[in-house]
Amino acid sequence: TGVTTFFIDEKIDTGAIILQEECPISNKDTAGILHDKLMSLGAQLVIKTTRLVEQNKVVTIDQKNTTSSKMAPKLTKEICEVNWNLPIEKIYNHIRGLSPYPAAWTTLHTPSDSLYLKIYDASLERIQHNFEPGAVVVDKSSMKIVAKGGYIHLLQIQLPGKRRMAIKDVLNGLNLDSKAHVV
Repeated sequence: TGVTTFFIDEKIDTGAIILQEECPISNKDTAGILHDKLMSLGAQLVIKTTRLVEQNKVVTIDQKNTTSSKMAPKLTKEICEVNWNLPIEKIYNHIRGLSPYPAAWTTLHTPSDSLYLKIYDASLERIQHNFEPGAVVVDKSSMKIVAKGGYIHLLQIQLPGKRRMAIKDVLNGLNLDSKAHVV
């Protein structure tokens, strides 16, 4: 991904490009981390662009008008829900792409309750297993959700009416059994 400075024209994001800088996305970057990287990179690019404009040395490049360019969909609550039947990589990237805001979410079902929870941080473990996607595996300090191709380890979540917490702290006050699931 990256940042671009361009001149504004009558359409959205179609003006002539002044400068561009690329930024790699690591396997652990969340939307929030990437935002901060791009914010810093963008600030530097605005300074370079301003200097070029002041010195009357701007050379622009026309943007390619492709029909494959798409507008990003509006982030609705439905889009943010985790589909535990997807492959593990898609689930992991979905969580990272929505963290910290608006946050991916799921419903944790227990024999006695259903809890809406937001997922702010997770990791993935690729491993073969015979469990159904959506099953919850819990011990004293960790919680993982079964997915196709492995497990999604929940690291930081938020329960209704609570603050964001590390999963170990959440599990201290939450009594889950082997029948808990998210699907």
